[in-house]
Amino acid sequence: MIAYEFSVLRYSYDPLTQEFINVGVVVHSPNARFLEARVDTNYGRASRMFGQIDGARYRFSLRHLQDKLDELGHDLTQ
Repeated sequence: MIAYEFSVLRYSYDPLTQEFINVGVVVHSPNARFLEARVDTNYGRASRMFGQIDGARYRFSLRHLQDKLDELGHDLTQ
């Protein structure tokens, strides 16, 4: 059996209200030298939940996060 950890990624529009939506998950296994993430960049659900949001900025931020996690996962396997 391979031991692993995971973390759910959350987007919080307003930290004061502590409302959030899950936008992705990261799975990490140090022994297997594995790290992979799946991030949903679709802002429709966030917009319905929190009202009007800057969709372009939302997508850019989450794509950037996905790219950085992909890089880390790639570097880990090297």
